[in-house]
Amino acid sequence: MKLELLRKKLELNRLDLKDKRLLPAAAFVVLVILLILFYRWEASAERRLAGLKSGEKEFYSLKQDYIRLKAATDELDRRAALSQGGVVKSINDVFGSMGLMSKLASLKPMETKNEDEFIREDAEISVKNADLNEMLNILYRLENAHALIAIRNVDIRTSFSAPTVDMRLVISEYRKK
Repeated sequence: MKLELLRKKLELNRLDLKDKRLLPAAAFVVLVILLILFYRWEASAERRLAGLKSGEKEFYSLKQDYIRLKAATDELDRRAALSQGGVVKSINDVFGSMGLMSKLASLKPMETKNEDEFIREDAEISVKNADLNEMLNILYRLENAHALIAIRNVDIRTSFSAPTVDMRLVISEYRKK
């Protein structure tokens, strides 16, 4: 019995020695498995981060576009709110400020239409014997007037006898309802 106990004890010691030899190998295998799992998790996290960064860039560009368009619509709304007195008054203000009332041959109010948020008032004007500089100044002032004016149609006729032009313009003024 004592002999058997001694044998069992020796066998256990031998197994412990084998286990002690296998312990570093097992730890190494577990470490390699953990490193592989961590590497996969890190690669997945990097891919998600790259996707989020590209989404952030897209949102930033959309934000810039929104800010630019918002500023443009705010400016149009501000100009539409300044439109008082109608298209005839606005045209007279533009031509009067340049001293070209004598070049204004005719001014015919056309129609007034209710659109979504605005009232559009059209007019047809004729300008006679304007030189090229005056023509450019008229077009510039109409486009940059305080009121919201849109040039819808332009018909320019030149003459060979003199360096002047005759213009016919259809102009719309927009104002808030």
